[in-house]
Amino acid sequence: MPQANADQPASSAQPLRILCIEDTPADVELVSRVLRRSGIEARMDVVQTPGELEERLESGVYDLVLADYKLPGWCGLDALTVLRARGKNLPFILVTGTLGEDIAVECLKKGVTDYVLKDRLARLPVSVRRALEEQKEQEARRRAEEEIARLAAIVESSRDAILSVNLDGIITTWNAGAARMYGYLAAEAVGRSLSLLTAGRALDEAWLRVDSIRHGEGIQSYETMHLGKGGKPIAVSITVSPLRDRKGEITGASLIVRDITVRKRLADELRHKNEELRKQYRQAQAASRAKDEFLANMSHELRSPLNGIVGFSELMHDGKLGPVSEEHKEYLADILSSARHLQRLINDVLDLSRVEAGRLQFEPEGVSLGELVHEVSDSLHAVAVQKGIQLQTEVDPEADRVVADLAKLRQVLYNYLSNALKFTPEEGHVWVRAKPEGPDAFRLEVEDTGIGIAPEDINRLFAEFQQLDSGTAKKYQGSGLGLALTKRIVEAQGGQVGVASRPGAGSVFYAVLPREARAAAAGSGAGRSARLARGRAETEHGANARRTGTNPGGGRQPSEPEANPRPAGG
Repeated sequence: MPQANADQPASSAQPLRILCIEDTPADVELVSRVLRRSGIEARMDVVQTPGELEERLESGVYDLVLADYKLPGWCGLDALTVLRARGKNLPFILVTGTLGEDIAVECLKKGVTDYVLKDRLARLPVSVRRALEEQKEQEARRRAEEEIARLAAIVESSRDAILSVNLDGIITTWNAGAARMYGYLAAEAVGRSLSLLTAGRALDEAWLRVDSIRHGEGIQSYETMHLGKGGKPIAVSITVSPLRDRKGEITGASLIVRDITVRKRLADELRHKNEELRKQYRQAQAASRAKDEFLANMSHELRSPLNGIVGFSELMHDGKLGPVSEEHKEYLADILSSARHLQRLINDVLDLSRVEAGRLQFEPEGVSLGELVHEVSDSLHAVAVQKGIQLQTEVDPEADRVVADLAKLRQVLYNYLSNALKFTPEEGHVWVRAKPEGPDAFRLEVEDTGIGIAPEDINRLFAEFQQLDSGTAKKYQGSGLGLALTKRIVEAQGGQVGVASRPGAGSVFYAVLPREARAAAAGSGAGRSARLARGRAETEHGANARRTGTNPGGGRQPSEPEANPRPAGG
């Protein structure tokens, strides 16, 4: 006989898998013929002994068991006991020659599904079909019960409160989560009104939700306040769903309630902090405006006395107010140097403030980079000579003519070069270069053989009031504004700054700017347009001579004392 090997029960398109316990081959053939004639296709495995039964149950899956009652050395009820011991809850039909009424009743009580006498086998197909249908119904009821039990377990283990009410607002179910949240045991809550959980407007809202469910509205979600045992307030989020009976009629509502007290408190704290931040931001803006206004108002007050100090010191130093001894002349030179340094610091602070406020004016004009490079180099020549530093300039003729704000460009180059000379040891080397950077930009760079910069300090270079050599005993003096102001000036004109450096191997500071200053960055109104036009004309006609080469130590004297390049103490 073929052996059943499928893992799933037989369907209407597949033969039944029947385990036949019978010791008479002729009876097996007769049973098979009766089933075929009634339209039931079946594959039967036949066993005769308890050992064969154990073996088949180990290896096969069956839909039905047909068993003779009387077998050599055992009986059909013994076979049923083996099946049930193995957890096989299969339909079990006795097919036997004779069976008294008392034995038949005993067999049915012990779990036999049905019995058919061998002289009445025409009834067998009916019994088989009925047994399979009953098996299906039992299986469906079992699965439904398992699903109900699973859902009940989920409801009971949920951390949320899950409860139900009827259409009168009376609580009908209450899970463990509800007991934890509200503090009421199920025996205290079931049968009570929703007024147990809320009061006032929140209670009115609860009745409205129940009423809307009664009138067919679907799932609703909202937030409100509930009351726990002892009147403890609980902020909750509620999802309300209609409950229906088997006929589809609404019988009540289910409520899934989540405690959001902590979330609400955190949201309130966050809202409060955001309001504080907005308040602080407004205060910071007001302070910034006050600072800008103060600096603008103090500009004249600060510069006027300094201009007087610088002017009278120059007159006395140059002997224009009468003869001055060499010793007094040296003192006057110190006074003049200190006054000019203070003047430059004040100008840097004011310029930085104007950049931050978007009020720094740019006046583009035609500029010869060759002349600018040599002018700035000449102005710092004395510093280079004093330290024995060789200062060289290189200007590419292709980058000589640009349209830019001359004073601001001079300030950028002066800051770079003065820093290079400051941080380069004696007998070192400094190069100043101007060259093209693509078709629409130019590049100013200053290279030195100075002390270099550690990689972790690079990001601090262009920050306001930041100095790598900080502290009261620092070796190199300065305000920490020079590079920050340089960066702001260059970026305000659509350019960018940068540095490449290694400790002990020197540095290269550079600024890349457009060959023609952007209109948006330059001044305003008709004056700006006129300056741009004049700058373009000067560029086109090449009004000034180009100058390149080295600057070993001679050349022009520094320009006007206020140092149109205004170096930073950086």
